[in-house]
Amino acid sequence: MGFFLSKGLNTSAGEQFTFCFIQNLEKPDRETTSMIASNDDRTNVTLVNTTDQYQIYREDGVHLIYHRPIATLQNTGKENKGLRVITEGSIPIVSFSRTAQHSGDMFTPFPDRQLGIDHVVLTYCDAVSHCILAVVGVIDGATDVTIVFPSTFKGVLLIDNKQYEAGDKLYFTLYQLETFQLLSAANFSGVIVRSSHKVGVFVGADRTRLGNWHGNDHLEEALPPLTLWGKQYVLVSKGDDVVQIVSSANETQVNITTCDRTVQYVINASIDVIELLMECAFFYVSASHPILVAHIMMSKTSFQNPSLYFPPPVMLYSKAYVVSPLPSLYSPCQVGLVAKLGDLEEIAAQFTDDNVSWVNVSSTGFAVITVILNSEKTVIVRSRNEPFGGHIYCHIRKYIAGSTRLVPYKDDIESSRVTRTSTTMSPHSLSINTSLTSVDNTSLNCSTTCCERHSPLVNLTAQELKAIVQEFKTKLTVTKTATSAWKRKFNSANDDRPSSKGIGLLAAVFLTCVFGSVVLIDVTNFIAKKTSKTKN
Repeated sequence: MGFFLSKGLNTSAGEQFTFCFIQNLEKPDRETTSMIASNDDRTNVTLVNTTDQYQIYREDGVHLIYHRPIATLQNTGKENKGLRVITEGSIPIVSFSRTAQHSGDMFTPFPDRQLGIDHVVLTYCDAVSHCILAVVGVIDGATDVTIVFPSTFKGVLLIDNKQYEAGDKLYFTLYQLETFQLLSAANFSGVIVRSSHKVGVFVGADRTRLGNWHGNDHLEEALPPLTLWGKQYVLVSKGDDVVQIVSSANETQVNITTCDRTVQYVINASIDVIELLMECAFFYVSASHPILVAHIMMSKTSFQNPSLYFPPPVMLYSKAYVVSPLPSLYSPCQVGLVAKLGDLEEIAAQFTDDNVSWVNVSSTGFAVITVILNSEKTVIVRSRNEPFGGHIYCHIRKYIAGSTRLVPYKDDIESSRVTRTSTTMSPHSLSINTSLTSVDNTSLNCSTTCCERHSPLVNLTAQELKAIVQEFKTKLTVTKTATSAWKRKFNSANDDRPSSKGIGLLAAVFLTCVFGSVVLIDVTNFIAKKTSKTKN
């Protein structure tokens, strides 16, 4: 398939989105891309792979259909199926919606200017599905990509007759709009993706479930690069949702407040994955270093069809969003909102005239609420005061058709804020570790023998906690005489500098002269006395 830009399109003030559709084993055989003109009265949109052009007017949407054999990635390996949309104006594209009846998912790609070179994967799959990781080349030239499989990766991949497993690295090169997809029955969470230039990264599962076996569903979402991670998140729960958290640095302290209870963790970079059930209406997360949070939503039915999205950190909240519902088949759509308490009621009133009730997020000053999106057209929601955040999710009958983050109405995310975030993360220093700390209001190092990496953590009894502490004491106790500190007490540090050698030599001469003179005097007196006795 060839990709090129239509002639005559002025993109100097526009946006460019590069994305792909990962493998989907659910039905039907098509993918849908939903776009909306959010900022300008009229916006031109070009699909690079087809050269089609569209004029989209404010608050009017267009739904473009890609047939699956042409647009969807299949199996493990490289393909030429990257897709690109180029627009005039500022972020007129709200979301690309992948809808396969109730077994689809929504995802929102980042504009190319927000893409990055360092990513850490979070995703979910079970025994009957494949976890999926896909990378798309962006620049007009070669991009070298490295995939680092952590020491806890439980899968084995066979690529070009070579086997890859835990601790291995996979290298490949992508050119513009080339894709490379990896499939594995093992979870990709903790896998590191590094590239020489910006790439688009997409994660998910071809079909998976949480809970009842009837709940097979497709997951897909754009993976935020490390430059878009943050230290503070507020999530709105739909009920029995799942949250995953991964860190960018070792010894990261993570505090999670939910149901008026705070749980503390200490996790290491990339490989320590926290996974918890959301039992309350909100989930407040703060950390000492930037973290990535994944929110896996589930339907309130025995089928529990899941949906995946990555909520933005508080530092990237906006004061205005474009909220675009899916086609009428997928309804009702609902919006989860996170805002300062004084702003929330006014924001919610832009969705509904009904009285609303919200839930305070402990002592953070934030509150959360879920409202129904009654409008079939695009809604532009604003806050007159503080920035706010949120997500949208839609149903088909009683099942979740998809969820994704809200997209800012205008680009008011200051580049300086993103730059400051990226300078504190040191992404190239990500290491692979296997220790995880997780005890209510306590910090203990938890070995892999007592913590399931991908299972919700449970409360421990006093006896169990005492046994774990004793185990830690046994493992951490060392012989005093075997420590390097003890051995260093008996060895002088070597210093080869000429100045140090000169000072040392001078000191030795000085001490030799002092003690030598004392000895010489004593020897002289001894000889004199002995000579005197001999004469007598």
